[in-house]
Amino acid sequence: MIRFPIALSFGLLCFALSCGHMAQEYTRRDKLATIAILEDTRSMGKGELLDFLTDPAPQVRAYAVQALGRIGWPHTATEVAKLMTDSVESVRLQVAFALGQLGDASTLQAITSNLSNEKSVDVKCEMLEALGKIGDPIVIATLMDYFSDPEPAYREAAAFAISNIQGHGRIPDLIQLSRDSIEDVRWKAVYAMMRTGDSTAFGRLRWCLKDSSSLVRQYAARAIGTLGDKAGLKYLTDRLRREKSSLVKVNLIRSIAQVGDKKALKSLLNILSGKHADRVKAEAITAIGQLKLKMAIAKLKPYLKDSNRTIRGAAITAVAQIDPDFFMKNVDSLLVDAGWITKSRIIDGLGAVATPSALDVLADLFNDKDARVRRQTLETIAKFKIVDSHPYADKGLNDPDLTVNITAVDIIGSNRDTTFISRLADIYPKHETDNEPDLRLAVVGLFSDWIDSASPDHRMLEIFNKALGDVEYRVRKAAVSAFAKIGTDHSSSLGDYVTDITRENYIELFERYASNPTAIIKTNRGDITLELFYDTAPKTVNNFIHLAESGFYNGNIWHRVIPCFVIQDGCPRGDGWGGPGYTIRCEYNRKRFIRGTVGMAHAGKDTGGSQFFITHTALPHLDGHYTAFGLVTSGMSVVDRIEAGDSIRAIEITAAENTE
Repeated sequence: MIRFPIALSFGLLCFALSCGHMAQEYTRRDKLATIAILEDTRSMGKGELLDFLTDPAPQVRAYAVQALGRIGWPHTATEVAKLMTDSVESVRLQVAFALGQLGDASTLQAITSNLSNEKSVDVKCEMLEALGKIGDPIVIATLMDYFSDPEPAYREAAAFAISNIQGHGRIPDLIQLSRDSIEDVRWKAVYAMMRTGDSTAFGRLRWCLKDSSSLVRQYAARAIGTLGDKAGLKYLTDRLRREKSSLVKVNLIRSIAQVGDKKALKSLLNILSGKHADRVKAEAITAIGQLKLKMAIAKLKPYLKDSNRTIRGAAITAVAQIDPDFFMKNVDSLLVDAGWITKSRIIDGLGAVATPSALDVLADLFNDKDARVRRQTLETIAKFKIVDSHPYADKGLNDPDLTVNITAVDIIGSNRDTTFISRLADIYPKHETDNEPDLRLAVVGLFSDWIDSASPDHRMLEIFNKALGDVEYRVRKAAVSAFAKIGTDHSSSLGDYVTDITRENYIELFERYASNPTAIIKTNRGDITLELFYDTAPKTVNNFIHLAESGFYNGNIWHRVIPCFVIQDGCPRGDGWGGPGYTIRCEYNRKRFIRGTVGMAHAGKDTGGSQFFITHTALPHLDGHYTAFGLVTSGMSVVDRIEAGDSIRAIEITAAENTE
């Protein structure tokens, strides 16, 4: 990425905007380019972003609001809230969403005072959800007014909004709402009950297991497990015998594992003997292991050699949990010719056994040629109460793989082992030119944590000073925070994110396509066709297309598959620790995470790059927290069949480019 020319271009742009007579000559496109640059650098510029809130062009105002919501500085919320009465619906829509993202309680009055006057259903729904995201109990009465509104969209939005407010005490109202004639209202009400922690919902949730909507049944099943309804076991197992939807079955089984006991064994064994999807059988095996149902061990042992890797992996962990002795007697044979996915499950099993003999096997695996194995092994060893992890962390710092180094730093931090200060200070400079900043972040973060318990020694201060000049914004931010703990203000060193957006390339990045492009993900199980939301998340879509067309995804495995949740790919390592060597900014938007939504994975805001996921079902807790940048238009049956270890062969992009 070219950094200095871009920074210079941005500086000139800001200078031009600061000159009044030049600003008047700026076109709408110039203004949008400026907003895009400010959003991507996470900067207010010299106040331009706030100035754009009063621009005569509605599109400019809407883009400025969107940028402020994505940057996420709460102190800008009061300025954004002034546009709550904007004459243009598209602007008010962005305002309502942005206020929810900013989460500042000072804007509650602006939202509630305008609710009754708002004519747009979409805007009002966003306003209701914003009240929930802000989360102040003072708005509960306002939300309750919409539980009985004749407009279904308002009832749905109010139910979801109240799910974000703790201690609202409105279970009776949610129970009534769960009887609504509209499916989306019912499942949002059940979802809200799940998030309360209130046992008075148990009775209704059991009835909801019979609902005609699979989404209602999914969340009712989840709620019973999440809320710990022990008496609900009978209802879960009864429903499991009758259920047709694999997605619901998975949630039923998980809740059985959460609240169950030996009474659940028959139902789980019936799954193994019946005609069920492999992912459902694997879930049943996992539940048997979690419940430690020893009576089932004979039934599980044959699955250790199952041809399906997901079932085989579940059996490995389950057998280790139920019969550690048998597992340890057979672990060597399980390791013969085992690939990465199987070794990962064996390491999980060894972690469950947690005996000296299991530690011996892990010590051998810590010498494995596969860095993914070494990293997971080190992480597992550190959890053993019977072992001094110091020598293992020491060895991990010398490992040639960066992720093993980072794991070692994390272990040193969790053990608060300050004897490593000099060692870590010596390692840091060796990674100053890494594209991935994770090790530098880990060291700076660790030293910053240690300031609470010890005065920073000169080596720690030396690293903080190095980090202030780091090319990566997040490393600089960590250093600024560390210095703040010892009363030193280095905020002037923070600066902005580096961007590759310029006025010159704005059209190429943001106006290239006449309509949303299509991506066909070719997998070993079939094709998945996506619509890419270029109109909503252009930078993310551009990044995805660039990686796809360069062949980056070819041969990558789906490294993370959680039934009834997501499938995830885009890690060149195949273990979730890899990326493209850079990060992109999140483009939070109003798209919902429904079944088949494509989202950009991240390890914290603005840390995405190449890893993406596709949802199996509606996941409302992801809304506004991950960038939704696509939707499956065909091939969901393929998504449902994908297992960990399956691969992407290629991604083909079809797009109509603008001819202007």
